[in-house]
Amino acid sequence: MKPLLLKMQAFGPYAKTAEVDFSHLGGSGLFLIHGQTGAGKTSLLDGLSFALFGTASGSERSADGLRSDFAAADLPTEVSLEFFLGEDRYLVWRQPNQIIEKKRGLTTSRTDARLSKWNGSDWDLIAAGAKKTDEAVVNLLGMTEEQFRQVVVLPQGQFRKFLAAGSDDREDLLERLFKTARFREIGEELEARARRVRSEYETARTERDALLATLDVASSIELQARIEALSNELSSSATGVTDLERRHSEASQALQSARKQFELREEFQRASNRRQALESRLPDHEALIERL
Repeated sequence: MKPLLLKMQAFGPYAKTAEVDFSHLGGSGLFLIHGQTGAGKTSLLDGLSFALFGTASGSERSADGLRSDFAAADLPTEVSLEFFLGEDRYLVWRQPNQIIEKKRGLTTSRTDARLSKWNGSDWDLIAAGAKKTDEAVVNLLGMTEEQFRQVVVLPQGQFRKFLAAGSDDREDLLERLFKTARFREIGEELEARARRVRSEYETARTERDALLATLDVASSIELQARIEALSNELSSSATGVTDLERRHSEASQALQSARKQFELREEFQRASNRRQALESRLPDHEALIERL
């Protein structure tokens, strides 16, 4: 966002109308508002902040209290700001709650605002009314009033208080100035998580010590050494089992061979007995042949 023209009427120290033409800054994206105390630096910041968001640039000042004490009773307080956003040109206009003198007496003028966009020849209304204008400006700029105050303008007077404050007050001022409460909350959350992790660690360590005592070892190093020793024993046992399986396989094969040899021997014995029986009947067979 690049400011172009700021107009302030009956606003702050300006009894009538004051204009600040930012176009004289050229293409500079960063500029400093400086001057002596009371020169009106804060008033310009208030004008910018009020035009965009309807609030003063400092948390100590109320938007309803920005009407000039020197303005004529019938001159309304209002602020307008023309600005560029990229290549587009916008105009935002606002007025706060105020009491204005009319022909029939004093009347209260309510907060009002409008946001328009330049179409090349005239202003096209985008939003009307304070609430709708607030939403439109936030959506357009992509930042809230607090974020605008943090990254675009720094309220005058806070650094003077900071330099004179004690350490605790200085921390509070920095927190309010730069809105660092969220970082403190993040730090507290991280500390809480660290405490939980430490508690879980202590619980796990207690359980580990109890398990080591159950296993009758003094430390995890000793437990690791015992595991390695048991692993070596297991490896040796596995080798022995493999050898026994080999020997069992060989014995099974030998048994099968012996059984087969035994069966052949029995069959041979039966054949021999039959042969002997046949040979013993041979004389009778020969005698029968002679008779025939």
